[in-house]
Amino acid sequence: MHSHARLTPSTVARRAISAGRPRPSGFVIELAPTRLTGQSAVVMVEVSESAEGWDFPFAGMGVAQLVIDYRLSLRLGGGVEIIIESPFSVRGADGSITAITPTEVSQLAGALSLLHQIVKSASATTAGCLRVEFHDGSEVVADSDENYESWQVTFPDGPMYGAIPGEGVFVFPARS
Repeated sequence: MHSHARLTPSTVARRAISAGRPRPSGFVIELAPTRLTGQSAVVMVEVSESAEGWDFPFAGMGVAQLVIDYRLSLRLGGGVEIIIESPFSVRGADGSITAITPTEVSQLAGALSLLHQIVKSASATTAGCLRVEFHDGSEVVADSDENYESWQVTFPDGPMYGAIPGEGVFVFPARS
């Protein structure tokens, strides 16, 4: 019987470096075991950047958990988190639009339908608008806020993106 070490993002990067290969240009995330197969996966992801903004590599990831405090966090597989702290909107699969202020707990009920949805695409514009589309037709849109960082996208051992108060996006590089 063979013993298999658990592959973590750090382990994969260390193995690549110790084998003489350069550190990957993207970053590695470990996806939790699926209900169907019970298998986990370690995947390399990269954020695409263009003159219009950023495309996040979340297609096919599910919303595994919603966390509610003074903000709404959508936790995707592999430790990826989308955090929204300022007013945003949710368009339901039926086309209805719900405006939500995260500090108003009763309004967050309009976001509960996002739990277990599968991401179709996720992007941010250079002006600071975050858009997450789901396969069922739902969509989350969070614009920049004049006074606060309205949203952040965080990756384990990877970069962090977020809306700058007023307009724009900050990017913190991956941890080395």
